[in-house]
Amino acid sequence: MYNNYVWNKDGTVKGQFELMYVEVEDPWLHSQEEYGELSTSLYLIDFLKSKNIKALHSIGCGKGHYEKWIFNQLNQKLSISGVDLSKTAIEFAKKLIPSGFFNAS
Repeated sequence: MYNNYVWNKDGTVKGQFELMYVEVEDPWLHSQEEYGELSTSLYLIDFLKSKNIKALHSIGCGKGHYEKWIFNQLNQKLSISGVDLSKTAIEFAKKLIPSGFFNAS
């Protein structure tokens, strides 16, 4: 679904992320993702816990679904920040994690 906004037919980058987030509720299907079933996600949580990491910055955070999952896995004892190209996605992320720090650039 996101391919129509991200790529041109010739394979070059279209990059219409703002339009994508305005027109499509969940283009990456992140709200439906079962992160707890992904070994890389479980490894990340174990790593953050074992190193006692207190802050996480996400580049390309979108609407913040993955960041919210991480936040909840760590009992909301983590400072979350993120950046994305889409102002629409960032506004959603701010609502999803009110204590987070999100910016569009």
